[in-house]
Amino acid sequence: AVGDGVTDDTVAINAASTFAVDNNEILVCYGIAALKADWVITDSLVFEAKGLTITRVSTQPSINNNVNIKGVTWDAQGSQTSLLVTGYNNWVLSDCHFNNAAKFGLEGGAGSPVEDFKLIRCSASNNGSSLTTEDSGIFLYGKRGLLFDCKANDNTGSGMVLRNNSSQPTVDVQFINCQAHRNTRHGFLTS
Repeated sequence: AVGDGVTDDTVAINAASTFAVDNNEILVCYGIAALKADWVITDSLVFEAKGLTITRVSTQPSINNNVNIKGVTWDAQGSQTSLLVTGYNNWVLSDCHFNNAAKFGLEGGAGSPVEDFKLIRCSASNNGSSLTTEDSGIFLYGKRGLLFDCKANDNTGSGMVLRNNSSQPTVDVQFINCQAHRNTRHGFLTS
C-alpha cells in the first residue's frame, strides 16, 4: 500500500490481509489508507496498526469472524458508516477510533446480531445526525459483549446505542468504565 491518503490502497490491503491469514502472520500497517472498494477483512485476521487511518471513499469496510484489530482510526469522511460488523462473531477491536460518519461510527449487528465481541479503549466522535436516536458513535445489537474503557463523545446523534427487538435480542453486554459526553441526543441508550 502507498499509504498517502490519496492512492487507492484497497487491492494492496486485501492482498496483505489474505497473505497474513494464509500464513498465520500479524498484518502491521502505517500511514493513511484510502479505500475505494470493499476491504475484505477475512476470518481470523490479526491486524495491528501503528498510527493507521483508513478513509472511506465509496464503500464501508466490514469484518468477519475471529478478527482482532488494534490501533486503527476509521474516518468515514461523511459516508454513512466508518466500520460495519454484521452477523460476525468472536471479534476484538482495541484502541480503534470511529469518526466523521453521517450515521454510525461503528455499526454492529443491524442485519444479524453479533456475538462474543469486545471493544477495548475505543472511541467515537463526530458521528450521526440529530434526526434519529439510532444515529450514533457506537450502535450495537449483540450477545455476550464487552465495552471496556470506551468513549463516545461529541457525536451529533447519540453516544452509544444498544438496540433490542424480538428477533434480535441484545443480552449480556457489559459496559465497564465507559463514557458518553456532549452528544446531541443521548449519552447511552438501550432498548
